[in-house]
Amino acid sequence: MSRPTTLTRRVATIVATTALLLSGLAAGTAGAIGSSDLGIGFPNHPELIPTAIRTAENVSVTREVIGPNAGYAGDKITFRTTISATAGPARQVTRIIDREQLMFYVPNTAKLTYTDANGTRTTEAVTPTYVKATYDGVKQTAPHGWEVSNAGWPISVESGATVVFDITYQWIDFRGRPSMEDGVVYTGVGLDVTGLGTLDWPKMTTSFGSLHKGGPFGS
Repeated sequence: MSRPTTLTRRVATIVATTALLLSGLAAGTAGAIGSSDLGIGFPNHPELIPTAIRTAENVSVTREVIGPNAGYAGDKITFRTTISATAGPARQVTRIIDREQLMFYVPNTAKLTYTDANGTRTTEAVTPTYVKATYDGVKQTAPHGWEVSNAGWPISVESGATVVFDITYQWIDFRGRPSMEDGVVYTGVGLDVTGLGTLDWPKMTTSFGSLHKGGPFGS
C-alpha cells in the first residue's frame, strides 16, 4: 500500500513544482511585454510579434502595437498602421481594413493622419464600418475587419506623404466575456492602392491574451 501512496505524492510534487515555475516565469517576464502589472505572457514566444513590415512594389506597410501587447478581457489594445511609398510613382490609398481577432472595436478611437490637398498634415477621427468575413463554400476567403475608405489619401516618397491609421480594441473571448482561455491572436491589415489593387496581410502582428483575471493560464 505504501508504493501507490509514494507515487501519488511524487506526482503531486511534480505538478505543484511545474505550476510554480510557470507562474514565476510568466510573472517575471511581464515587464518585457510592456506592463508590469499583467503578470502574464511570454515575450519570447516565437509567435509574439509586436511590429511587422510588408511591402508590395513601392508601397511599405508597417503595423505595430502601441503600448502593451498583452491583456485580459476588458483591457484595451491599440494598433497603428503606417503606409508609405519607398519610391515613385506617388499613389493613393483608397481603402483600409483593419483585421483583428477576439477583440471589440472601442467606439470613437479610430483616427487617420494624412497629407491633404494643400500639403497640410491632418489628423481626424474616423468611423470604421464592420465588414463580415467572406467564404467560398466552407473555406474562408477573407477574415472580418473594420474598414475606412476615401477617394484617396496620398503616399509619396517625394513629398513625404504617408497615411497613419490608429485603432483601439477591447479584449474579449469567443463568448464576449472573460474566460479561462489564453493564447496568441493574429492581427493584420488590408489596403486598396491605386495601380496595385487590393493588398491584404491578415496575419502581421500578434498579441498575447490571458482572458481570465485569475492569473496565468486561467489558474
